[in-house]
Amino acid sequence: MMVALDRLLDQCGETVRRTDVCLRRWLRSRFPDRPYKAPFELVAKPSSEKVYRKELKRFICFWLRLSRLLPTTMRAITGRGLNRHQFRALRELWVDGVWQSEEPADMDRTDNQDGG
Repeated sequence: MMVALDRLLDQCGETVRRTDVCLRRWLRSRFPDRPYKAPFELVAKPSSEKVYRKELKRFICFWLRLSRLLPTTMRAITGRGLNRHQFRALRELWVDGVWQSEEPADMDRTDNQDGG
């Protein structure tokens, strides 16, 4: 699962790097009628990217684990349940075939020992 998320995040980063500055200014804007003065950028430091990736992986794994619990157990843990849309999205993510793909042979396994 972590390998698939790494591939997804790598692809997202490449998309941002190839996207025109004008479009990235619109992506960063809070207003629908005007772009922001500076474009959306990826974090500059590799250590920051590693932290963000690790947090996103933890977040996704947390919600996938919760979605596999009985609704009463989840409600006891979180104080609320999932609505139908949330449950359906997590179920579709859980059964997606991308998780079955094989791990690349050149991957450094030490990075994923702690889930990140």
